[in-house]
Amino acid sequence: MYNKYLRPSKRLLPDIYVTKSTVVYVVETANKLFKFLGGKGCRVDYSPQGLSFHRPELKHCEGKDGWTSTWDHWHPARSTIVYIGTMPIGLTIFEYMERVEAQEREVDPTFGYSTP
Repeated sequence: MYNKYLRPSKRLLPDIYVTKSTVVYVVETANKLFKFLGGKGCRVDYSPQGLSFHRPELKHCEGKDGWTSTWDHWHPARSTIVYIGTMPIGLTIFEYMERVEAQEREVDPTFGYSTP
């Protein structure tokens, strides 16, 4: 894992970049999306071997404190492509993460909500 994001050892995988806590949900959702697109006549596949598709740099967290890390730490061997007609369009599914400050509060058992 890199910054809590999964880094699979296999590289012929769909272009999905998520954390361990969301991987099952995201893979199920991606499967539904791929089936939906297939039902509309759009083919989802890997990019053909020997053809180079360029994916722009993707930041999974817009930085407030330099914590940002670019996508290039893991990428699949070939891009995931959805064909709309004969037009290939790159498809990436990723989890967006943001650092936020949090405060610990005690829960009031009488009312069931937190008190400042």
